[in-house]
Amino acid sequence: MVSNFKNRKVYLFAIFMLILIVISACGKNETTASGDTDTGSNDETFTLQMNSAFTASVTDWEPKYFAQERFAELVEERTDGKVKIEIFYTNQLSGQETAIDALAKGTFDIQNGNAAMWGDKIPEGLFLSLPYWNISEEQTFSTLYDTEVRELYSQALEEYNVKLLLNWTSGPSGFNSNKPLASVKDFEGTLINSVTNVSTSYFKHLGAGIASVPYSELYEAMSRGTIDAFTYPYSALETSNLHEVVDYVTIPPWQYGMGDIVMNLDTWNSLPKNLQDTISDVAKEMEQETRNASMETYKKAIDFANEHDVEVVKMDLDEYKKMRELAIESSWKDYSKFNKRTKKIYDILVEEGENYLNSEEGQEYLKQYLNK
Repeated sequence: MVSNFKNRKVYLFAIFMLILIVISACGKNETTASGDTDTGSNDETFTLQMNSAFTASVTDWEPKYFAQERFAELVEERTDGKVKIEIFYTNQLSGQETAIDALAKGTFDIQNGNAAMWGDKIPEGLFLSLPYWNISEEQTFSTLYDTEVRELYSQALEEYNVKLLLNWTSGPSGFNSNKPLASVKDFEGTLINSVTNVSTSYFKHLGAGIASVPYSELYEAMSRGTIDAFTYPYSALETSNLHEVVDYVTIPPWQYGMGDIVMNLDTWNSLPKNLQDTISDVAKEMEQETRNASMETYKKAIDFANEHDVEVVKMDLDEYKKMRELAIESSWKDYSKFNKRTKKIYDILVEEGENYLNSEEGQEYLKQYLNK
């Protein structure tokens, strides 16, 4: 009898534990991306945290809005709420210099920034920061998608446990300064903000001094006189109130600025295939939206500058060519020496850049910026 009673107790205990497990499993219908999720059930939802190096968007026409707020909104909408993205602005989750390592480790799930922020660890992406590597939106996206450049960069990111979701263009980006910068000689002795080794090399060749200030602190640095100049999208004169601390902007742009939305690769792999496909589709759509928005930002920015006493300084063609040639001889060649992939990207950029610059379309596009 005792033996039967014991067996019965064991049996009842086993049933009780089984019920608890079932209840627990049924109750677990939401997970953070850093959790272990490989089931991909229809009831499972994912809350992803995005660390943004930038401030919240203040208009619905700027490219940044489509890259972060609209991107997050559409992902939630198109996945029927199964994927939600919480945005933390101005590096709230991790500082600019440590963000890529925190992302790779899964401290958070998504990073909005640019390749300059992690160039010391993933140098392939530094091509996006090379002075004068692109002239227009069309040339930019043609280089990314019609050559091997983007794939080579993606390979490097994935080796670091990071997935490239989208490249977004922030529009024409150039020198913002407290003095006119229209020729190579004008840069001598100017203290310029630099966030990558390749841009530092270029500025040193121009005879400029170097400082390193996070994007979120540019306003304060200019207002305090910590720096004399920095490179940034012209649209930020309005969207970040930089017109209050900037006296001059120089055109032509030194590049069409590019941002990246990247995700922890383990997070990406934990998502069901249908959710991955939806996120990829939204990313492609937002790339196009930022491209469209970028085309409008230049005119808006220049009009805004003129209305707020920020002088627009134009280079002439000879000075522009000098600036670009100096960039190729300094920053571009330094970039090519990092590894085999950067050498391959360098070769592509040289060929693509020369072809576009010498094309009728490229020359016509450049004319809008030059001093006649």
